[in-house]
Amino acid sequence: MGQPGIISCFAFGPQGIYAAGSYCKTVAMYSESDGQLQFMLSGHQGGVTHLRFSPDGTRLYSGGRKDFEILCWDLRNLGKVLFCMKRTVTTHQRMYFDLSRCGNYLLSGNTNGIVTAWDLKVQPIELDDCEPLMRPGLFFKAHDDCVNGISLHPTLPVYATTSGQRKFPELSGDDSSSIFEVDTLAQADNSLRLWWLDGKASNPDT
Repeated sequence: MGQPGIISCFAFGPQGIYAAGSYCKTVAMYSESDGQLQFMLSGHQGGVTHLRFSPDGTRLYSGGRKDFEILCWDLRNLGKVLFCMKRTVTTHQRMYFDLSRCGNYLLSGNTNGIVTAWDLKVQPIELDDCEPLMRPGLFFKAHDDCVNGISLHPTLPVYATTSGQRKFPELSGDDSSSIFEVDTLAQADNSLRLWWLDGKASNPDT
């Protein structure tokens, strides 16, 4: 029996395997050579929408829609979550995160316009009732709307963020008219910004 649900994302590892994320909240690993299912991981609260392998292929990072956790899976100990990272994801929109080329840093956007960064070399906090928690090393306000995309340059200290989400107008009417009028939408931030990494958050080039 294969992986159920809509397959929403893929990631290819350096060791001849690839991962597929499903809206049924699972991550499955397949062999690149013959496409055979190797094993399946489950633990997300929402459908899986983004995946990234660590550079050495020993870890897999996964995130889902309406899911407040990015999970780090230990592929040498199948089914084990090494730690989780908290972010704000309150909609079904796909929310990307990215990993640095060295594999030591992970950045993600949030629905509230915040960008969060984690130093993956830091030891996570052990908790009694859930997976170990990786505390963020940095977070700052990057946009005035949902930060849905983030991409780190592979060689330069530069990264890009994108923002925006679907907004529906509110319909309003009064007793004097039977025709509904569309209220003006709140100002949307649909933008792409480039950031220079100088050890602190700075004003972007928009």
